Amino acid sequence: MLDVTTVGSELAPAQQDSTLADLLFFLDQFGSTRAVRIKLHEQQSEIRRLERQVERLMHNEDESTLQKTTST
Repeated sequence: MLDVTTVGSELAPAQQDSTLADLLFFLDQFGSTRAVRIKLHEQQSEIRRLERQVERLMHNEDESTLQKTTST
């Protein structure tokens, strides 16, 4: 079992403070670490969806440019 008293013990005091502040913020916003993980997963899925959309748009733009140059 994980000894929670040793988690982050290798961090410098300033890093520990920053990490604790981040954790408290996320717990305040989402209520639990599970809720934070769910939200992060949703955001990652949205980012992947947007990446695919950008790739499709860029591919379509490349094809349009190619068609214009070959038709002239």
